[in-house]
Order: sequence, then structure tokens, then C-alpha cells
Amino acid sequence: MTLSAVDRDAWLARWRDGRTRFHLEQVNPTLLRYVDRLLPGGRGRVLVPLCGKSLDLGWLVEQGHDVVGVELSEKAVSDLFVDLGRHPVISAKGACDAWRSESLEILVGDIFELDPSLIGIFDGVWDRAALVALNRTDRARYVPWILHLLKSGGRGLLSTLSYDQTQMEGPPFSVTADEVENSKPDPATYATAVKNLGMDPSGCFAIEDSPEGIASALGADLRVIGVAVMHDEGKLSKAERVVSTLAGVFLDDLRQWFAETVY
Repeated sequence: MTLSAVDRDAWLARWRDGRTRFHLEQVNPTLLRYVDRLLPGGRGRVLVPLCGKSLDLGWLVEQGHDVVGVELSEKAVSDLFVDLGRHPVISAKGACDAWRSESLEILVGDIFELDPSLIGIFDGVWDRAALVALNRTDRARYVPWILHLLKSGGRGLLSTLSYDQTQMEGPPFSVTADEVENSKPDPATYATAVKNLGMDPSGCFAIEDSPEGIASALGADLRVIGVAVMHDEGKLSKAERVVSTLAGVFLDDLRQWFAETVY
């Protein structure tokens, strides 16, 4: 089992042609915010699929974690070690080439060709670009494969996108809520947030830009403002109020809207 030729070629072409606007010149804010939930036990082994030359890898190593990245593009991996000022030792590991420097190892090869008997299993998976880079068919194979590489009780942290796929050809692809377990429209995320804040749901507004997000907030008994950026206003009609942009919307506006009685 390997990546489809379409996904493989598209990813390699982006690195070859320098079309890598998805690369952040900083540690990903989502990782900074949720790393303690990804690795609640402290130091652990972390897998980063389709890692590119992400600065997240070096940061995770600095926090004391053992990090294994997987990347198709040898150019991306070479650039990563140059950026980190590290000099890797390169050796074969199954179907991949392993570039290793102390507690950082990058496997150059296909994510589906990883051999668990050679690389072991992981405490956490940080997916900041892999799932959205794959077409729906590959995504359906990718999720159970990644879960197979997690220890019992291991956790995953996923950063994804949701938008009208008819408006843009991926990658990155839109990943719908039904592809991610317990994501929106499941109300659990909002219910937990409100509980942790010690708030009454009826006293909270959620701001959402997707039908799934609106359904999630409504399911947790929040009032919802829809922002028609990714979707037409008609698809956000279940929101209490829909605006085309938050530009020009101020706190006093929110207070006024909140004071209005909803029937």
C-alpha cells in the first residue's frame, strides 16, 4: 500500500517548484497551545507525518521529546537540517532513508511504507499538513494507518481546513467534519469549553463560518453568529445572525445583538 500517484506527485511538485506557502516561519500556534494535551505525560515519542521542513520539529526536540517526521521530499528534509544547523547521519530503514540527529529522525519515504517493527509506536501524532494534503481516497486509508502507529491511550493533534471545495482545487483539501471523529458538528468541543469557563451556554456567542460549526455550537445551546467567508449565507441560515465579514463589527455591536430577544 502506497500513496496514490496523484498525491505523491502533487506534494513533490510543490517542493520542487517552491510552492510552499503553507510552510510557517514560526512554530505552529496550534501546537504551542495544545502540546500539553497531545502529550499529557510529558516527554514522549511524537510522529509528524508529511513534516516538510516545519520548525515544529526542532521545537518539539527542544522540549525533550523524541521526534520522528515522515516526508516524501528529500529537498524539504535537507532544507530542514540546514535550517536547524544539524548534520544528520543517513541510513536505510526499511523502505525509507532515515536522517537522524540525536532525538530527531526524519524518514524520507511514503507514509504507508513505514514498518512499525522498525520505527516503533508513538505517544502522539501531530498532523499539521498531512491529512489536508491527501485526496479523499488516501485520507480514508491514512487515518486507520496512523491510529495503528499510536500506543494504546496515545493522542493525536490535528490541524485541518474546511471550505467549499468547488471554489478551489486542492491540495490543501477541505476535510469535512464527518471525516474526523468527535469533531464538529459534535457539540462536545463547545460544551467542554463552556464548562471549563464556568459559563452558562445561554450567555455565550459562538462565531462560526461553517454549517458544521454552527450545528456544533447550537447543539451545546450557544447563540451563534455566522460569518459567510467559506460558505454562502444560505448555508449558514441556522445561525442567529449572519455577516459577510467581522471587519467593522465591534464589541458594542455584539453587546447590542446579545441584548436582542430571540424568538
